[in-house]
Amino acid sequence: MITRRHDRGFTLVELVIAVAIVATMVAVGMPVFTNAISARRLSGAVERVATDLRYVQSQAVMRNGTFRLHFGTDPAEGKPGQYRLEQNVSGANPWLPLSGWYTLSTDYLGVTLQSITDSAAIPVPLYEVRFGPQGSVTNTGPPAYPILLTVAKSPLTRTIKVMRSGPIRMP
Repeated sequence: MITRRHDRGFTLVELVIAVAIVATMVAVGMPVFTNAISARRLSGAVERVATDLRYVQSQAVMRNGTFRLHFGTDPAEGKPGQYRLEQNVSGANPWLPLSGWYTLSTDYLGVTLQSITDSAAIPVPLYEVRFGPQGSVTNTGPPAYPILLTVAKSPLTRTIKVMRSGPIRMP
């Protein structure tokens, strides 16, 4: 009786087809994966800015003073996309920094704090969100509330709203 020997394994054609299927799946899935990573970075950055706002607000209440998130696009600073946390002890300048200048893209690649504006029909650029001892916003001038902080990771943007009475809302 003659027995046939059957080699186990894959033929070259089978391997080429398997590699082609895997390459196609990677090519189709990569944009979805990349978009998911971008959206997560943006969400993390929005959480960070909101947390910093809440921290400054809590310091204003706990220390019975005036504290702010100061945006670096202020012409006096010239640090676009950066911000720092500051306190005002005497009610006049100078503001004392609670933190160094922070750039969101340091921890969230490609994400920036794009702008701080009021919510008027024609938005007015602002350079700070200031909180007083009661935790409410005490920005000088007549900004239209809520104050809007726009965080961006191109082409995505998200906006944090700071209400006059102090609540901080994220989308």
